[in-house]
Amino acid sequence: MYRTFLSAALIAAIALTGCGGSGKSDKSNEGGAGAGASTPSSLPANQQAQVGLSVDIAQLLKDEATASMLKSNPELPPFVASLDKLSAFVALPGNMFADPSEYNFYVNCSFANAEDCKAAFDEMFKEAPATDVEKAGKTFKKIAEPGGPTLFVTQDGNSIVAYSEAYLDSGADSFATEALRGILNGEPKGEPFKMGIDIQGASEFLSGVGAMAPQAEAFTKAKTLMTAGGGTGDLLFMLAIDAPDEDTAKKMKSTLQLGLATIMGLASSQMPSEEVAPATNEFVTHVMSNLKPAVEGNTVKIVVNKPEGYEEMKKKMAGEAEKIQEEMMKRSMGGPGGPAGFPAGPGPEFEKK
Repeated sequence: MYRTFLSAALIAAIALTGCGGSGKSDKSNEGGAGAGASTPSSLPANQQAQVGLSVDIAQLLKDEATASMLKSNPELPPFVASLDKLSAFVALPGNMFADPSEYNFYVNCSFANAEDCKAAFDEMFKEAPATDVEKAGKTFKKIAEPGGPTLFVTQDGNSIVAYSEAYLDSGADSFATEALRGILNGEPKGEPFKMGIDIQGASEFLSGVGAMAPQAEAFTKAKTLMTAGGGTGDLLFMLAIDAPDEDTAKKMKSTLQLGLATIMGLASSQMPSEEVAPATNEFVTHVMSNLKPAVEGNTVKIVVNKPEGYEEMKKKMAGEAEKIQEEMMKRSMGGPGGPAGFPAGPGPEFEKK
């Protein structure tokens, strides 16, 4: 189960956020930006990563509610609590329909110590479809399955690192474009989670989006996208998209508003009832009420800060998890609050907030 989870996590990071960085695993997430964003890349511009992700897992695990949830699940192996940082970057190909082998990437997932890292690595590759190969003086587990990217994975000290063959062979020490480095090294700093996309740098990859989804065409003209959060300061979540001009920013805002209205309608139908999980219901309502895009110059922003009493709310939410699961089960079986009885939406009271 956990082998599958870890494999899926690495592949999902590659497919959805990408990877890159340097082979120096001990500095892969230094300063929250990752070694791939610390210095200019020596690679040609069309081989540099336009997408990057940085997650300080250890910081997130310090949260009392998260720690409580981990302790309440005895099936989780000990190495889960030892997870430290994740950094990931990807260089997108020139065609969004390109073969997976054309994605260039690097992922680094570090642990508090080498022992837990080895335990995770061993669990990941128990009976996995991988072969041992030698490259650059190291032994790698090579995963090459039809329809997916080829991964070269190894344990390097306290890190599990995964490379594309092209990036591994390049010997480059850094991977991110200048715009992506600007995002990951810029504000806000100190948040456990940050992801950036150099949209302008990925223009070839995104060139077909406008034809496929005209409503998203304005976003293909943006310069960069950044999202960050984690709840360590006042910030819970933020999204910032830089446009070339104010008119494009306004178009993006309108598109975001329409998309968020659809998402909130779906989310509100799945919200746990106030009677079953009052704290969770209050938290979700707070988040949805503050998902309001605003234009600041040429930038579209969504900023959601913590609700009042957030720390106490989190503790209560952790205690409501089992009740929510039971309610979802009843709904799926068509019981009270089931498919025929889902709430229609947030209603007038929600709209006023």
